[in-house]
Amino acid sequence: MRLNRIKLNFIIILIVITTAIYVISCGDKFSNLQPKDSIIKASEKLKLVKSYRMNIEAVFTIKEVDQKLSFTGEVQNPNMMHLNGDLMGMSIDIYQKDNSFYIKNPLNGKWVKTDDFAFGEMNDILKTPEKTLEKLKDIIEKAEYLNDEKVKGVDCKVIKFVPNSEKIKELLIEGTNTEDVDEVQAVYTLWVGKKDFLIYKMKVDILIKDNSSGNRTMNMTVDLFDFNKKDVVVNFPADLPK
Repeated sequence: MRLNRIKLNFIIILIVITTAIYVISCGDKFSNLQPKDSIIKASEKLKLVKSYRMNIEAVFTIKEVDQKLSFTGEVQNPNMMHLNGDLMGMSIDIYQKDNSFYIKNPLNGKWVKTDDFAFGEMNDILKTPEKTLEKLKDIIEKAEYLNDEKVKGVDCKVIKFVPNSEKIKELLIEGTNTEDVDEVQAVYTLWVGKKDFLIYKMKVDILIKDNSSGNRTMNMTVDLFDFNKKDVVVNFPADLPK
């Protein structure tokens, strides 16, 4: 009888230990991943999401003058997006379909089709987060985990990374005269859900050093939410140009 009780206690202890190990391994999916690998995995996971909503708040500072940008919108994978918001007091409406963008002229109300946002060197970082990360993951120079935080009640792993200065310069100032720009410094921070690997928040801080026209900075925060909600749909206006 005593031997059976000892066996039973041993089995219980073994089950408790095994369960604890399982819970720990499931509770921290980041434990075996380097920060850069986590960024890549999170960006891949975001591409698999059917849809989500996002809020964008940004401040561009040019010659000590702040230009504020505020957007809300929906993203539907693959490659569909709608953003509506305010840029320096002007109402801005933007749609993305594949590689084309449609921007509503705030003065005459007509749609203009373009291959970019028409925001100059900030085009790439204003595109959908998964597109941004798709390009950035190949030029990450340094990445590190910060202290865990919560975003709207969701436990998140916080990852900060710095892209290569020359490569981020080529990415952000593509199509413009890079000779006028001396240096580009950028820091990205991601808040990634510990349970689902979804990106709930992204912060971007950029400094463009330009001796000819003065330094320019951008500070942007993107909040992502309502993942895979059925009511998140991008409805394109009928009068968009072909």
